[in-house]
Amino acid sequence: DYYDDGTESSRNELRHADIVGNAKTLFFPMENDSTYNKCVRTESGFLSLDLKEKQEVEKVKMWPEVSGTVIPLYLARKSQLKLDEYQWFDDLRPKSPYEVLNISEMMREMISQPYEILKPKVEEQPKDDDDKYEDNTQETKSLPVNNE
Repeated sequence: DYYDDGTESSRNELRHADIVGNAKTLFFPMENDSTYNKCVRTESGFLSLDLKEKQEVEKVKMWPEVSGTVIPLYLARKSQLKLDEYQWFDDLRPKSPYEVLNISEMMREMISQPYEILKPKVEEQPKDDDDKYEDNTQETKSLPVNNE
């Protein structure tokens, strides 16, 4: 289940989340001495997240390719400490299970607007050695040549 397991302590707590397309994370890992000294930004096509009690991260899985950056906090620019594309709509968030079916006018407006899901690029695998050779030749021709 994505939410609770039926116990009172886990009621209304998220347990699992799946992100499909353009999964980005921003987190500040705690060091052994309980300090925070770096910011970690990652990006991938897909993300699966498992949470423990009290919303603590238990497991994060990202695939197929993951890129990321670790930035020491003393070197980080303010713009690197947040996800630009992220918007928090606290007023639209249901506060109880009963509010899930009550859709506000603002939410209806947002739902009606089209949006684009960014899917990761998946390269086709060649069927035989001849196809592989031709594909590699074409890719090589488009690379810049260094004459040093």
